[in-house]
Amino acid sequence: MVMQSEPQGLTDAEAAELQKKFGYNVLETAKPKSFFDIVIATVREPMFLLLLGCGGLYLALGDFGEAVLISTAVIAVIGITIIQARKTERTLEALRDLSSPRADVLRGGVRKKIAGKDLVPGDLVYLEEGDRVPADGSLRQSVSLKVNESLLTGESVPVDKVQQDGSDHHNGEGQGHSTEDNSTLYSGTLVVQGQGLMVVQSTGASTAMGKIGKSLNATDRPASLLEHEMRQVVKWVAVASLGISVIVAFVWWTRESDLLRGILMGLTFAMSTIPEEFPVVLTIFMALGAWRISKINVLTRQLNAIETLGSANTLCVDKTGTLTENKMTVTELWTMGLGSKDLAKGNLNLDALDLDLISIGGLASDVTGADPMDVAAVALVNAQVKNLYSGKSVAKKFPLIRPILAVGYAWKDEAHNTHILAVKGAPESVMALSKLNSEEKSKIEQAILQMASRGIRVLGVAKTTSVTAESILNQELKDFDLSFVGLLGYFDPLKADVLESVQQCHQAGVSVMMITGDYPATALAIANAARIETKSGVLTGTEIDALSETDLQTRLKDVRVLARMVPEQKLRIVKALQASGQVVAMTGDGVNDAPALKAAHIGIAMGQRGTDVAREAAALVLLDDNFSSIVSAVKLGRRIYDNIQKATTYIIAIHIPIIGLTLVPLALGIPPILWPVHLAFLELIIDPVCSIVFEAEPESRDIMKRKPRLLTSKLFSLHILIRSFFQGILALGAVLLVFYWIGNRGEVADHARAVAFSSLVFINAALVFAIRSGDESIFARSKRSNKALYWVGAGVLGLTGAVLFIPPVAKLFHFIPPHGIDLAEALGVAVGLLAVFELMKFGLGRFRRDHSIA
Repeated sequence: MVMQSEPQGLTDAEAAELQKKFGYNVLETAKPKSFFDIVIATVREPMFLLLLGCGGLYLALGDFGEAVLISTAVIAVIGITIIQARKTERTLEALRDLSSPRADVLRGGVRKKIAGKDLVPGDLVYLEEGDRVPADGSLRQSVSLKVNESLLTGESVPVDKVQQDGSDHHNGEGQGHSTEDNSTLYSGTLVVQGQGLMVVQSTGASTAMGKIGKSLNATDRPASLLEHEMRQVVKWVAVASLGISVIVAFVWWTRESDLLRGILMGLTFAMSTIPEEFPVVLTIFMALGAWRISKINVLTRQLNAIETLGSANTLCVDKTGTLTENKMTVTELWTMGLGSKDLAKGNLNLDALDLDLISIGGLASDVTGADPMDVAAVALVNAQVKNLYSGKSVAKKFPLIRPILAVGYAWKDEAHNTHILAVKGAPESVMALSKLNSEEKSKIEQAILQMASRGIRVLGVAKTTSVTAESILNQELKDFDLSFVGLLGYFDPLKADVLESVQQCHQAGVSVMMITGDYPATALAIANAARIETKSGVLTGTEIDALSETDLQTRLKDVRVLARMVPEQKLRIVKALQASGQVVAMTGDGVNDAPALKAAHIGIAMGQRGTDVAREAAALVLLDDNFSSIVSAVKLGRRIYDNIQKATTYIIAIHIPIIGLTLVPLALGIPPILWPVHLAFLELIIDPVCSIVFEAEPESRDIMKRKPRLLTSKLFSLHILIRSFFQGILALGAVLLVFYWIGNRGEVADHARAVAFSSLVFINAALVFAIRSGDESIFARSKRSNKALYWVGAGVLGLTGAVLFIPPVAKLFHFIPPHGIDLAEALGVAVGLLAVFELMKFGLGRFRRDHSIA
């Protein structure tokens, strides 16, 4: 885009002063949860209410010590919950800041990207196709700018925008819908065509969007499959728990003739069964998972994408900038008269035809733009042709308008008052625009094929000097008689880590499909270099248009290279793959990529070169535009889901002995083994183990050597339930055995209870070690350190020692301190049980493999 002046914009110091005056450029949205909000939400939790009820009953029964202890437990539970909630909220706030729109501004004469919230009145903002207008402002310079204002007006027809003096550089198309003030731009509207430079006038609540109280972010996210499954399980368990708690209370009341004691035991059972850890695990793991993924330069805009990552089995990726460096250099020239000249080999003995090709290629490029191919062409001009642009100005730009895949720039020579039209684009389009006989076409096509087969990206170049100011304004590219000049060959190297990342995908059962606008031979050469499957050849955009939906699905079962593609065809690709049962991740960066990004199971937008529209449609944003980051995100997604499964297994397994220890005394007519104080203590153990230890668990060694998880697979699968049930039953049996063994030696009930409780704490540790290792042995897993495990474990041992051996506390827990031999026996039982868990793990693993159980 050619500007009429050299604006400088605000300085950073001026912008800082203006921000103090006008505040941040943000609209009123749902406010982050405050500390008070989190406290209120915590005290409404079922576990808190149950603890509170137990404390009240102890007071009514005159057990003031137990009431104080329960109150202490209440404070501890609130503290743990608040710490977890604040960590989650801070993580989500940080992710919201990262995902806020960016603005391309000019400050102090330097063009740079800043957070949209940092804009102030007076800032100069560059706008391009696909950008959301970040504030209200006035257009200063423009080229064929059209804006969709339907968010404000409801009118879907794009509005032409011209700068204040009305001298917009138009492309000669129809004017479309217009407004009374067509130089004003409004926050939240969408640039659908052209370029512009805007001066900000209003920000935040002072914008038109702010005044009518709308927010682009005020959308409700539907529950994911995992969330829905979790809610159903929690609802079912809670209903069952409530019903059985009433029965337990009634039985204790009729047996003991003590209503308050009966209610207390009913509440004890409810505390042992309420599954409050399940939703906590899901919330914390997803939020912290998004934070972990952001550390590898992948921003999570939709948390349910984390759940889907582990199921992705097809990655559809753009070639340029994702697989390749997007750092173009012109390495080859081809002209009709001289043939090919390899610049990469230092062949700089350039003829007049070569220099003419370089010059027209440079004139057919955006001199001030950032497109890598334009930058490479202009760089070659600057190195080989002196003063090409001197005394010339762009009279008109002819943008790429499909089906003609070419752009043109009409230049005016101010000194001679003459014009030249320079065109470059897809060779077949440029050939179609040029006067060529069949022999010349054949010669060009052979040259294209030879260059493309070496992985060179080829553009055709053409020109005409038979143009006037009038014809430039009133005609389109197809109306001019062009002369074919030659071919420019660009080389864009693969990124260094692409080969390793593609290999990881193959090992993980994830298919990689490369999508490019390149010539088919170029696409195949690059795919071969990247080790992407090419046995089934290449499928072009033209061929895709000719296929039925069924035929397209059939072809996509084998073909992994798509060439001469346009963004609109990506949506068909996504739907065809999904219809074949594939879980699709699709990358994109442009306005026309948005439908495909939204339709894919995981839409992935480019953070560096992507448009605002693409980022809004995507579930993930690559901050570094690297393919390896996608693969790392898949790996982390699998790890997060694995750890949710481990936490779920642990929650079920540890609750079975707790539930059993509240029901067995009722069935046998003996005094309770566990009282509410014991359950409150166990709550202090279970929550950190679930939310801290398992969340921090490193990935398994084979995590990228497994096939993707089925999208329809259940968290509460048969495998999880079988493993959890057997581990829990064995744990319950072991604790009851210890209780019976100690009691049978003539020890009083409080002594037996203390040893049984110790064994339960040790067995809890055994469960953690057995479950964290997954299908590995605990010895193999011990090589992968988890610092959180050791910190939490040390805390649990310290607290257990306190309740066992500090006399006043032990009395409140109905404990008589155990002897050293008692603790050794309890530890021995836990170690023996861990060995059983390990044997059971491998037995169940073999059973699953033999019977294909998920």
